[in-house]
Amino acid sequence: MNGWWARIWSTPGWQKIGAFALDRSAARNTIVLGRDNDFRLIKLRSRGADVDVHRWTLALEDGMIVDLSVNRLPEGTESRPITITGRRLTGVAVEYRSRHDTWLGRLEVWAQR
Repeated sequence: MNGWWARIWSTPGWQKIGAFALDRSAARNTIVLGRDNDFRLIKLRSRGADVDVHRWTLALEDGMIVDLSVNRLPEGTESRPITITGRRLTGVAVEYRSRHDTWLGRLEVWAQR
């Protein structure tokens, strides 16, 4: 692992809870989660392009917002898993921009129970 990211390896037990297409423009996307969201860990993955992650926030059931800084995810890497055990996640927001001039991939949000 190198800082916030590492090369993607097989990750049994993880499920994709969202994915966003990458293009040249900056974007902000949100995932709203229902009641069945007792996740222990959460992470971001970059597929097909380098991604600048300007802001990554987690909304928790108690109203707390956790602001995470990732900076850059090189193509084919993932962020370090963030522990959220004991705290119910209600939403995830990501502000990002692809580092390529054309659509090449997606930014994915993964979670583990």
